Amino acid sequence: MKFVNLAYLKFLATTWFLLLVIVSLIAQPNLPANGDLYIDTEVPRVDILIDTAALDAIYANVWSNFEHPATFIYTSSSITDTIENVGFRLRGNTSRNASKKSFKVSFNTFDSEQKYKGVEKINLNGNHNDPTLIRPKLCFDLFRALEIPASRSNFVELYINNSYYGLYANIEHIDEQFVDSRFNNNAGNLYKCTWPADLQYLGTNPANYDVDQYELITNEIANDRNDLAEFIIVLNNTPIIELPCALDPIFNVQDYLKCMAVDIMIGNWDGPLYNKNNFYLYKNAADGRFEYIPYDLDNTLGLDWLGEDWGNRNIFNWYNGNESRALYKRIIQVPEYRTQFNQYVQQIAALFLSNNFQEQYSINLKTLIEPYAINDVFRVLDYGYTISDFQNAFIEPLNGGSFHDDQYGLISFLITRANSALQQADNNTGIPYLNYLDWEGGYLNDSLTVTIKMNGPSDNTVLIKAATNLMQNTITLYDDGLLADEFANDSIYTYKMPITSAIDSVSLSFEIIDNNNQTQLFTYPACNESRSIIFNESQINLVINEFMASNENAKADEYGEYDDWFEIYNTGNNTVNLSDVYITDNFKRPFKFNLPNQILVPGDFVLVWADEDQSQGDLHCNFKLKAAGEEIALFEKVNDHFLPIDLLRYENAETDLSYGYYPEDGIGEIVELPFISPENSNSEMLGFEDLSEDKVLIYPNPFKTEIYIESNTSLLDLKVYNSVGQLVLQTEQKSRLNLESLNNGIYYLSVNDEQLIKILKTN
Repeated sequence: MKFVNLAYLKFLATTWFLLLVIVSLIAQPNLPANGDLYIDTEVPRVDILIDTAALDAIYANVWSNFEHPATFIYTSSSITDTIENVGFRLRGNTSRNASKKSFKVSFNTFDSEQKYKGVEKINLNGNHNDPTLIRPKLCFDLFRALEIPASRSNFVELYINNSYYGLYANIEHIDEQFVDSRFNNNAGNLYKCTWPADLQYLGTNPANYDVDQYELITNEIANDRNDLAEFIIVLNNTPIIELPCALDPIFNVQDYLKCMAVDIMIGNWDGPLYNKNNFYLYKNAADGRFEYIPYDLDNTLGLDWLGEDWGNRNIFNWYNGNESRALYKRIIQVPEYRTQFNQYVQQIAALFLSNNFQEQYSINLKTLIEPYAINDVFRVLDYGYTISDFQNAFIEPLNGGSFHDDQYGLISFLITRANSALQQADNNTGIPYLNYLDWEGGYLNDSLTVTIKMNGPSDNTVLIKAATNLMQNTITLYDDGLLADEFANDSIYTYKMPITSAIDSVSLSFEIIDNNNQTQLFTYPACNESRSIIFNESQINLVINEFMASNENAKADEYGEYDDWFEIYNTGNNTVNLSDVYITDNFKRPFKFNLPNQILVPGDFVLVWADEDQSQGDLHCNFKLKAAGEEIALFEKVNDHFLPIDLLRYENAETDLSYGYYPEDGIGEIVELPFISPENSNSEMLGFEDLSEDKVLIYPNPFKTEIYIESNTSLLDLKVYNSVGQLVLQTEQKSRLNLESLNNGIYYLSVNDEQLIKILKTN
């Protein structure tokens, strides 16, 4: 375990939160690697083993979402994994009536804790309407290349009961696991938006937005839609001149402009801009802003059901006629938004026209999957696509039926769309602009590292000058891989801001200068916001007195579940109302979980379960602890400010061990505790002074039924205590103890009231 100096950490963290409060931060999302489950340099095999009667029922009831038990086997060149007792059913909309159907595999249907490679569900899509089979993956990868938190994907060959069902796209499911992996939180509302989700204003009552097209995926019981109502009201009713300052604090417009550009460039007519369909909105609990998440990208890149020319449709008049499309129509009216959207269009057009994208990416995907497509007999059943159609559809148009056409051929569409978009785009030189802003602090130094990510034409050289009210001189940021900048020429510019004394406010300004000496100025805080902060530590006297970050057998909650936990102790002389206290596992995000309206008297303790399951009670918070290392913090909210109460960071917590202050509560250093003592004083444990294990040898440990004892001394008195200090066994037996009657968990063996040895009973 490693702990930093808490008093110093309080100062540094307060400085960070000062910056957070007054700066409209644009934090870059995580982009998880493909990993084993989504490896796309080969085509893994997925086997589903299911009762034949259950499989027949799935095909006989195509609109049923009943999940039948099955076994899932995943085989690639490096792994073969078998997951028992998964849920298996059909998924999709029109594909349910297709001959080549799409499927959902749910790892957590029958075991709520079961996951595979960190995900709870996967979608196996048949892509029956795409003669090339690659459109959804190509589009998802394009979003990810632009650093949008889109689904990971790859191709797999699907076998059901050892029969080949064809080549499938394995698309990452969007749920609370997905948003947590991208935004480091999943406490916010996640809405699945399907037809007719046009984000049209329906009045100020949040209940008006409790409709099928805005399905709430998380926090369903609370069903609080005030956030969605606020977003739609601001989006539709704010005067255009005021829209940026009203919309930016509640919606990640910067990233959405990328998404809007991608949707138009790939001809995604079945998304929000034309068909008011197929997207997610997530209220990011880290900064209180909605994030746009793309979804269902099969009707793209020239596939058409509507008789429209998606390759030449005007990028500034792309929406569906006079219907409400505020997410496009109002955003495009804001001059600065239009400029940035225009630059993204130019960037994507250049990519579409590059051989790297057309040949090395698209054709390489074709080469990878072609042997599996040839053997896919289900592929031809819906539209009659032959293997020649598969091979030719990358270049040539293809008639798929009376209402389903491949207008251009995939690569031909890319070329047509790119050229027409460049002709339609505004004539500007593409000045680079600030895309993301984030910061981090050294835990053991006196500086704050600010990082900004630029976006713009790749041939631009950018010079960035930064100034703050903490520094008298303007400094230049570099992208040279030296000093604070990690990698050269990655469009990420970094500088260290010295923190030498307590400060009252921070403001930042960046002057962006390109190689044509064109400039843009970014200032934070923006929009003439007037914000202030009180630079003080909280006067509330609470400490994180004890915690357990890996709990398998040590302490069960009221539901019998072994979850992470930590204990808060009131060290002061005054009662504390916990409704003013917030807890978090991220020092930058103090507002993650608000404790309930509960009084904690001096000298008392409260136990909080870190289990991501708020449905189990007010003291079950919305994050878990990581055994490998984590931050835990308490903050007091005063008006709009978060003042640090207690902060700690740890590394490498061992299973079923607790850590805390000892021998006095809230005083000294945090150490490994000899007993766990949730909701009890650490100093009231049995109090043995000698906890060494030099005098006595016990084995095996962990044990199942018996333990054996060897010692050079005479063993007169053996006592066994449970993890909260209760005596459960006393004997004078010298060399062997039968403990089969005890429940699994941690116990402590006392030898002659002088020595204490921890033992663990397992199955």
